[in-house]
Amino acid sequence: MTEAWYGDFTPEERLRTLLALLRKDLRRVWILWLVTLFIAAIILFILYPVASQAAYYYPYSVFRWYEGNLSLIYALAVGLNAIFVGVGFLSLFGDEVRLGTVKSLILHPLDLNDLTLSKLVGAFIGGGVNAAIAFLVPALPFFGFGIASGWDFLLIDLIALGAISTAVLFGAFLAHLLMAAFRSYKSPAGYGGLIVLLSLLTTRMIAFAILMTMASAIFIQPTTPYDQRLLLQSNVEGVADAVAWMSPVHVGGQMLAAAFGLSPRGIDVWLVLPLFFLISVAGFLAGRRVYLDVFFR
Repeated sequence: MTEAWYGDFTPEERLRTLLALLRKDLRRVWILWLVTLFIAAIILFILYPVASQAAYYYPYSVFRWYEGNLSLIYALAVGLNAIFVGVGFLSLFGDEVRLGTVKSLILHPLDLNDLTLSKLVGAFIGGGVNAAIAFLVPALPFFGFGIASGWDFLLIDLIALGAISTAVLFGAFLAHLLMAAFRSYKSPAGYGGLIVLLSLLTTRMIAFAILMTMASAIFIQPTTPYDQRLLLQSNVEGVADAVAWMSPVHVGGQMLAAAFGLSPRGIDVWLVLPLFFLISVAGFLAGRRVYLDVFFR
């Protein structure tokens, strides 16, 4: 986009239009919030006796974090945020394209960045609230009886939301960059969902499982000595560690491990987050050069 195309619109006009889009999107999610709250409340009542019995029989037990339970609970939070935020962005952005309403937006003081940002914020708020309801409400009895810390679970949910939001935002602006480079439509929602999927597959645990399965099928035979099996496993672990450096979900897990005093192997924030930030900024700048008619040319 050039300045001449949008030069007649003031920043205030563009902000009002963006907020109008955001309000329209958020008005659609309150029913989903109520449905999620209703289901979470049912699970809460089911788990209440469990929490009550645990508090009665183990009144002085202290909940401790270790790698196993933190990985499991963090994976649950990541999965919920991936579903609600990722699918929410696909739905909000896809509806504008599928229903053809994006064609009318070319007459409004918006550019591609404004459209994408409004859908991202709508997905982050709508999906983030849904994920928080689904993750935190069923665990309220355990917080109330002092079995677990609600603040710990809230931190886990926020880190999971941040990891998934980083992946979605990166994918959306990567699509902007590709649209500007190749002058053809690339779905920001589709790329956002793809990066979320890749972020999940490249976490250390999942990457190791996938790579070890492939390596075993190729290199392991019934007669393969035990020491060679161990060597192969060690090599696959090294590759999985290297791959995990590129996953914001993996980085979030390491940050949580450090926060809970579990001494992770090393926090790789210095690698993945600056890279994601630079490409996202490049995609944002590129989005200013893309006309909205790219959606229906």
